[in-house]
Amino acid sequence: MIFCLNNRLFQSIIATTIGILIASQATAAEPTARPVQNRQPVISSVCLQTAGDLMATAGDDHIVRIWNLKTGTQVHELHGHNGWVRTAKFIGNSNILATAGDDGQVIRWDCVSGQQLDVLLTLDHAIWRIAVNPQATQLAVGGFTSTVTVVDLADKQITQQHQHPTSDIRGLAYSTTGDRLACGGRDGMIRIWSTTTAALLATVTAHQRRIRDLSFIKSDSHIVSISDDRTLRVSPLTADPTGKNPGYSIALEKQLPFALTVCGAAQVAIGSSDNQIHLWNIDTKQQTRIFQGHTGSVITLDFSPSDDGRTGLLVSGSFDTSIRTWQIKTNTEEAIRVSKQSTANRK
Repeated sequence: MIFCLNNRLFQSIIATTIGILIASQATAAEPTARPVQNRQPVISSVCLQTAGDLMATAGDDHIVRIWNLKTGTQVHELHGHNGWVRTAKFIGNSNILATAGDDGQVIRWDCVSGQQLDVLLTLDHAIWRIAVNPQATQLAVGGFTSTVTVVDLADKQITQQHQHPTSDIRGLAYSTTGDRLACGGRDGMIRIWSTTTAALLATVTAHQRRIRDLSFIKSDSHIVSISDDRTLRVSPLTADPTGKNPGYSIALEKQLPFALTVCGAAQVAIGSSDNQIHLWNIDTKQQTRIFQGHTGSVITLDFSPSDDGRTGLLVSGSFDTSIRTWQIKTNTEEAIRVSKQSTANRK
């Protein structure tokens, strides 16, 4: 479906370029997305609200945009960052969004009013990734430093600081129970800490080069990760005395993977330098689908599961400046307008 323009948006559309992207259900062969207009900021973060109809996007123009997925319209532009915004997360099931990026700030926003709530944290380095625990009580920060910082969302106090041997941390994720925090960095190792005691629980040898993204999967019994070594790695976290389950790597051939999101119990999506999104079943070790349509590297992904009213919705953002939506499980189409042309210096 294509959403009609309303009067409120008309004047802003005259002043700036607005695009619409339509993506239909993928087939195993060549699913496509059709761009209508494509002159907007590089999209470095897309984030879907866990329980609701909002989506946040951010990029190299330092602006965070809030969208209503039901109407397909932009509802707010959030101004407050003075650098490239790299990461965004909704906090629990609320309308509160946390964002961070090159300016070292973690900012909280009310996505209903469009107002900035506070600056949760200010660091002296660029932030690449934030993660929020399922209980919505902690926020973890990783970036171009050797420290993973954990902040209490109620009193804004730093509660944990985990030291890492490298200063390039891009993978950061909480377990679904919230009792563990996993981190991946330049050395290709995954480190897992207790969120209650701050103890280092495990160090997992996963990759030969920098880890780009990671996530817990399969009821937190495994971690799936992607790396500059061009592999998808599945690492078991439970001891196997027989040695029959050491984990495995899947070669991604010429693809340099940038983004990963879990799309079900055993399915992951990977955004890559080949301008495509690849779906993998980690149980069968088979690629099941390829989503085509982007004309630049796919650097951010998010997925909305079937229990929130948007059945199997995968959202992607790219260096081609577009946001695209893909319905994995149904035949319906989704449309979304994308934002105005970037004024930032692209590096």
